[in-house]
Amino acid sequence: MVSSYDPKAIIDAAHEAGLTSQIMPLEDISPVFAAHHADTSDAIAETQAADIYRASLLSAVDALETLSDRPKNAELAEAVTQGVPLKLIEAALIQDEGFIAFTDKLRAQALNYTQPVSLHVFNPTQADEINALRRKGLSLLIGELPQDPQTPAIAIDISRLVTPTGLETAVFKDIAHAARDIHGQSLAIIPCGISAALMALGQAFETENITTLLKRFESPFLIAPISTKALQDFIPITQGLAPYLSPALQDDDRWDISAAARLGLSRTEPEALARLVTELEQPIRLQTVEGFDQNTLKKRGLSDLAIERVEDALNEGLPLTSAFSRWVLGDDIISDELNLPADAFDANGSDLLRAIGFTRTEIVTAENALQDRIPQRVNETLASSDLLQSEGTKLDIAAIRAETGAQIILTHSDEIIDDALTNTPLWLSQLSQSQDQSVSERLTHIEAFAADLLTETVEDRPEPRSYAQYAHVTRTRLPDRRKGYIQKASVGGHKVYLHTGEFDDGNLGEIFIDMHKEGAAFRSLMNNFAISVSIGLQYGVPLEDYVDAFAFTRFEPAGEVDGNDRITAATSILDYIFRELGVSYLNREDLSELGNTSHDGLGRGRGDAITKRDGQPISDEAAQIISRGFSRGQLPDNIVILNRKRDERVLEEDDAEKGLESEADQAPEMD
Repeated sequence: MVSSYDPKAIIDAAHEAGLTSQIMPLEDISPVFAAHHADTSDAIAETQAADIYRASLLSAVDALETLSDRPKNAELAEAVTQGVPLKLIEAALIQDEGFIAFTDKLRAQALNYTQPVSLHVFNPTQADEINALRRKGLSLLIGELPQDPQTPAIAIDISRLVTPTGLETAVFKDIAHAARDIHGQSLAIIPCGISAALMALGQAFETENITTLLKRFESPFLIAPISTKALQDFIPITQGLAPYLSPALQDDDRWDISAAARLGLSRTEPEALARLVTELEQPIRLQTVEGFDQNTLKKRGLSDLAIERVEDALNEGLPLTSAFSRWVLGDDIISDELNLPADAFDANGSDLLRAIGFTRTEIVTAENALQDRIPQRVNETLASSDLLQSEGTKLDIAAIRAETGAQIILTHSDEIIDDALTNTPLWLSQLSQSQDQSVSERLTHIEAFAADLLTETVEDRPEPRSYAQYAHVTRTRLPDRRKGYIQKASVGGHKVYLHTGEFDDGNLGEIFIDMHKEGAAFRSLMNNFAISVSIGLQYGVPLEDYVDAFAFTRFEPAGEVDGNDRITAATSILDYIFRELGVSYLNREDLSELGNTSHDGLGRGRGDAITKRDGQPISDEAAQIISRGFSRGQLPDNIVILNRKRDERVLEEDDAEKGLESEADQAPEMD
């Protein structure tokens, strides 16, 4: 009889489901077991050399990514004058696959480069000495290594084994049994998601509960941090004995409760879970934000319509400052109701809020309150159920080791601890403060000095000879009430809003770009980039030039595009934006990927993109009232343009012809 037991199939299925990492040597699966050094100076030198090497590769990638895939000699010559090493260009030209593939290879080489980041310290003398080494980029291990670095190991996220019916220990045992059948009984099992599993089971994060949980699996463990190599295709909720601190998760535009928190609350306080879910479904109201209630906003000049627009934008996922911007409130409210110049508030709403009397502190406090309102409510509910976990929780490591037989390597990222952990390995990752205060201040002065030199150099340059030919160019202002459209999409999981404004003839005159979940620096950079493009368009720069310059540029974030009916993938945010503008305003179907579709905003069912091939071009009369970009140059089927004057003229011409024919019929015939 042939047995159906297939250990490799079990391991592959578990990895595909996200339950386990790949099986790999300990030195690959955990950074603790990487190469260690007894000589401090050698370890520091090697670490710094590796950092310089990685930074050099990434700088080379940034320099080459400004070039096209098959650049011309003139482009390469200009790149050399801008500081790109000639040797680097030579290496790229040798590659048959082109510049883009070469830069991708360099980036992967930089990110995957393994450097000696750990130093083996047996007898630390002072905390200050150890922290000084960590500030130089070293990670330290205090204590003996528990196992051979070549021992095979597998990490298992046990939090994913918790279901509404309980803990699936049988699944864990099947995975462990199959892994050891393949690699032997010496295989090390590293449990992850311990604290998340406790939360899902409705248990507090305590020594006794951790011990009970691990004993249920009836297997020896190694509790250690996971390396970046193992994390490439395995993302556990938590590692080691770290607490689970993310019970509230933001997905797309809405907040939600993590699976572990939902399961835990359903076991301890189902009524509290029901109330919390109801709160999550409620729309955002400014009335609940301290200092931004309706009475305060009305006293500052905002009407009910303005408040409604802001709240709608907040519920779409925009941050507070973006919700008070010009393209949300509208020129009618800013100019007519607030008596402020609308042009002054293109970038974001912070300036507008300050103009109507809010202080910077009030704005930051309100925005933080909106951002943190759901996590705070989730944490309050978990705390009432004794499920909220904290980094300051004290665990009895000796008791856990004695009861479970687990080998434990504690992890601390900030400051070392000096209590009695003589028999427990202590892994200390490098400190985030990589420079001391004096070095940081010196770099600040150097940066300011370089900026001054650059400014002086620019000011000393003579004006280009061809400047006179542009002296007559004037800026064409957009109408106060303008057309346009809003396109919401997601590029590689990063949401981006594109807002357009049009001249009376339907041509593009301005754009706004908002990526509200990105960092403040990146968001501000995109906002100001959009302003610069808008000014260029209003001074007559053809949209075609922008599209040709920025389409297919490559940088992160990039990847799959959701929410756009013509573009399904993009190599960067700018690639997506300018391909969308090219399709919508220039009829550049070569930039789209799905062919023609209807543009009236109404769905027509499946197959529409196939059956709707050619549409009636939008006329100049229609462009006066319909956004040319939204309709993508095609007159929607549900719009009919009636030109009364044209019809009257046709009727008059017909009547005149009939009159001439009648006079000819009545004229006497000549013999």
